[in-house]
Amino acid sequence: MIQAGVRNKFGKAVLIDLTVGRYDLYEELREVGFYGSPERLYLRGDEEAPFRLQLCSDSRIGNHMLSLFCENDTLIRSLRKCFCALPISSQRHRGKKCTVI
Repeated sequence: MIQAGVRNKFGKAVLIDLTVGRYDLYEELREVGFYGSPERLYLRGDEEAPFRLQLCSDSRIGNHMLSLFCENDTLIRSLRKCFCALPISSQRHRGKKCTVI
């Protein structure tokens, strides 16, 4: 659906599927040397930042969803937005409790 590309200042990058769990997200970020909170990674394109974040999608619906994000969104906020967009059956499959109102 939607992926987050995170690149460090040395050029090492990782592509993270935003349907992963929070702990898997931390593991993926460690691969590029980021040990902080995903709440500190913003979508804004700061050239001098030690880590850069960019969202992308390879599906039509994902491309439409990209318009929901702004430069003040963080990686964790983006993860939450994507989780809210998952079908309920997918959330139950991942062991999450869901309530339909």
